[in-house]
Amino acid sequence: MPPFDLAAAIEALRDLSPNTVLAVLFAASLVEYVIPPLPGDTVVVAGAALVTAFDWPLWPVFGVCTAGSVVGSAISWAAGAAWMRRHGPERLSPRAAAAVDLLTERFERHGAAYLMLNRFMPGIRTFFFLAAGIAGLRLPTVLGWSLLSAAAWNGLLIGAGWLVGDNIEQLQDLLARYTIAVGVVVTIMVTTVALRIWAEVRDRTAANA
Repeated sequence: MPPFDLAAAIEALRDLSPNTVLAVLFAASLVEYVIPPLPGDTVVVAGAALVTAFDWPLWPVFGVCTAGSVVGSAISWAAGAAWMRRHGPERLSPRAAAAVDLLTERFERHGAAYLMLNRFMPGIRTFFFLAAGIAGLRLPTVLGWSLLSAAAWNGLLIGAGWLVGDNIEQLQDLLARYTIAVGVVVTIMVTTVALRIWAEVRDRTAANA
């Protein structure tokens, strides 16, 4: 089940003024990139339900959710870049320096794909942008991919709302099923990638010793 009750979230939003609702949607989309794994998607889905079930205008809801995601990704990128400036290669341990080198190489080859997929990975989205900042990707490039990914994801959520109409329970069930399925996939993926990176960092550190 999602961390928050979707029907309760919708009712809470309907009690607020339109401008306040838009501010809440913006903040929820932003904060999940800064303080993971807060369930920003639940609030965004509630916004999609407002559009599809309660005739709210589409573009303001879509716009603030997408903008919040982009701003949040920029904050995470900036945190990664700031960390790298403070802990430059000369200040890192051999193992940490090897890990940063490997991360940079991976982002040079596959950075666009990583950032495009970020929005579809609940709970770990912020780490893509932290890594992009550490790897030294340029901010305009990062924001461009963040915008495309957020727009695609928010469009998918609103599309799901259109499919189920005013059936809030069905919409909540869809979100729960997706969260569970992606959680399993992400756990397997993160474990596999972490083991590979650990092995390669170990080998590089040994080779440079």
